[in-house]
Amino acid sequence: MVSALLSAQITFQCSRLATVNRYLCKSVAVLQYYLWLSVFTWSMLLAWNLSKSFSVSYLTMVNPSWNLKQLRKYCLIAWLVPLLIVSACMCLDLFADIGFAYGNNQSEVCWLVGNKSMLFGFGVPVGLMLLVNVSLFIKTCFSLQKYKKETKPAAQEERPSIWNVIITLKIATLLGFTWIFGIVARLTEQAALWYAFNISNSLQGIAIGLAFGCNGTTLRQWKIFIKNDVAV
Repeated sequence: MVSALLSAQITFQCSRLATVNRYLCKSVAVLQYYLWLSVFTWSMLLAWNLSKSFSVSYLTMVNPSWNLKQLRKYCLIAWLVPLLIVSACMCLDLFADIGFAYGNNQSEVCWLVGNKSMLFGFGVPVGLMLLVNVSLFIKTCFSLQKYKKETKPAAQEERPSIWNVIITLKIATLLGFTWIFGIVARLTEQAALWYAFNISNSLQGIAIGLAFGCNGTTLRQWKIFIKNDVAV
């Protein structure tokens, strides 16, 4: 997901430069569309995996080989399903006159062209995936609480509620909830929502890095890895 998100953000920034040529703009628009669909597909797969991961019965059956097999399956889905959607939309762009088109070098960025393209090509699939993410996120939060109660000894002291909030926010950074601001802003044309969307969405990668790449567990693992590497 991180590689898809980084590639999508880079392509978005480069799309401003691709407006100098019609065909280049169309190519960049197709690539950007594919990468963003992949990002949301990854987020939905992560939401599905997290909703299962806090099940006690599920955790007892997990083993490393199964995890590797599941990761391969997720990679196949996350990269192949968006490719099928983009290919179908390219056929509509090339062979059907229904108002669906990629790339317009007369605009500021190379992206989907027209309201129909934005609604049916991006808004509908992304909106559905976000609804799935929200429902699975809620399920994960309840499952997390249930898991902690079932696995924690009765005499053990409860952790402060702030830890539950931190865990919840970490999960939320992966599920693309910042795009809800963009969808609502598109429907209402409220400037404040556009600012909230642009700021929160541009900081998603940093939030993921801080939440999962700079936490105590990860830093300790890096420290052990560096020590072992130096020792060798």
